Amino acid sequence: MPDEISRNISVDTLVAATDVGAVDDTWVDIGDVIDMRQANRLIIYCDLVVNDSTGVFLRALPVKTAAGTPYTALSTASDTWDLRSADASHWVQFIADMFPFIQLQSKATVVGATEGTLAIDITKVKV
Repeated sequence: MPDEISRNISVDTLVAATDVGAVDDTWVDIGDVIDMRQANRLIIYCDLVVNDSTGVFLRALPVKTAAGTPYTALSTASDTWDLRSADASHWVQFIADMFPFIQLQSKATVVGATEGTLAIDITKVKV
């Protein structure tokens, strides 16, 4: 890995384990807003335990300020990932070249009697 990239890596636990959603098909914030002012790539490591939840999704929304309103994209292809309905570990990359802050959100199409959980670690990279 080139020195200019390896010097600029930060690894953080965003949430140890959080419910994927409280209400069927409703987005919920995961952790705090992520400060991306010193990085332009966000690598997201997700450990999903589905329990009774089905149709689990994750999305990354740009935010203009740390306390601002998240903005949704016109196309979900650019910011939303289907984590499926089975226990798994996934990683995704969000290119944050133009976004100073990011808010992660999750939802389950059906939450179920026992909610699924997500544990998320993030790596912020400047390339």
